[in-house]
Amino acid sequence: MANNSPLQTYRTIAVTGHRTIHHASAIRKALGKFLSDLGLEEPILLTSLAEGADRLAAHEILRLSNARIRAVLPFSPEEYISDFQSSASRNEWNHLLSLADEIVVMPPRPTRTQAYLAAACHIVDKCDFLLAVWDGKPARGEGGTAEVVAYAREQKRPLVIFDSEDPTRVVRENWT
Repeated sequence: MANNSPLQTYRTIAVTGHRTIHHASAIRKALGKFLSDLGLEEPILLTSLAEGADRLAAHEILRLSNARIRAVLPFSPEEYISDFQSSASRNEWNHLLSLADEIVVMPPRPTRTQAYLAAACHIVDKCDFLLAVWDGKPARGEGGTAEVVAYAREQKRPLVIFDSEDPTRVVRENWT
């Protein structure tokens, strides 16, 4: 795939997905294989570094040579870190954030969910394609994975959906 992929010219990847992933190791392996097979030179991952899908993708992108992370945060780092309950999660977030070559903090929004959605829409707007770790179910609230996938579809972004319930199922949309 790497030698003849139309996405070889792309390099900016966004990620969205659930925070709780039941098949995390299988999803991480699938993400890693997909990213490696693309053969992108100097890929950039746009991510909020949330628990779950964002961090799985961040760890896998960092395994590639010349890869970079651009963190897009819904709030200031001091406020955002409070969303992570365990010290292990906060430590992992701090570590990944320290590896980011750029940190973008979104302007304030009236609610937390609106801030999350604004950050997610920003990464979709700035990416060449979106990776989504999603169960395919309708939105269960504002700013969730289903809304981000719907926005990416509206924007006609190339999309790769890793089924969070069946890690062997990967669906591509809007690929040319």
